[in-house]
Amino acid sequence: MKQDKSLNIIVQGEFKMKPEMINGIIVPYNLSTKQLIDRLHAAADMSCFSVCCTALSYKDDEEAYEALLPYLSDNDYHKRLYVFGVIFRMPYAIKLNDKLQEALLTDDIHFIIRALEAYSSGKFCIHDEIIRACFLNNHEQIDACYYACLQQLSPTQENLEFFKLLFNISNNISHRIALAEVITERATQKTFYELLDLFLDDSAEKIRYQAAKLAIRFCDTDALKKLSNDTDGHIRKLINKSL
Repeated sequence: MKQDKSLNIIVQGEFKMKPEMINGIIVPYNLSTKQLIDRLHAAADMSCFSVCCTALSYKDDEEAYEALLPYLSDNDYHKRLYVFGVIFRMPYAIKLNDKLQEALLTDDIHFIIRALEAYSSGKFCIHDEIIRACFLNNHEQIDACYYACLQQLSPTQENLEFFKLLFNISNNISHRIALAEVITERATQKTFYELLDLFLDDSAEKIRYQAAKLAIRFCDTDALKKLSNDTDGHIRKLINKSL
């Protein structure tokens, strides 16, 4: 799906950052919940609507949450999307776990990205199979920065096979590097050898660097010897420091 730049009214990463302004308009955090709700319902355009939504999403009271909730099913796509992008930071949004799971299984990348942003906060419990399906279906469109949330998957053989499959089918080097980092962090004495084999002869230096980290951590002398002569200086330096 082609990205629609008109949908970028929500700032990328806003779930983690409190913006002072959105598209040149100051977010009215100083207003009361009631004042914000009145402005929200009377908003004549998306600019006004978005700053009111954002300000309400930083209120911890249930009234603010209840005011935003109906917009998740609004007829206006842009309003639905914007509210979906901010509501999950609210404490009461824990009730919306099912909504988050539904979004991860849609084919709408705009909702998927916002759902992954919420999931990456660690506050929501999403079944592993849903995350696997989401990434397998949309891996080409998901930015590499969201691959870190895969660390939340359970340490099962099924998830390990998923990581290996995703690594092998991806043609995006940033995705493959991000996956290699996730996989390396999750390696165990039982699994490291097959993972080392996956990375050892890769053409990307940053992926071979993960092989070096595995070889050092699990004391694989053959891999250490091979990587000590790697064409990349960072890899050789890492290996030599460990010897």
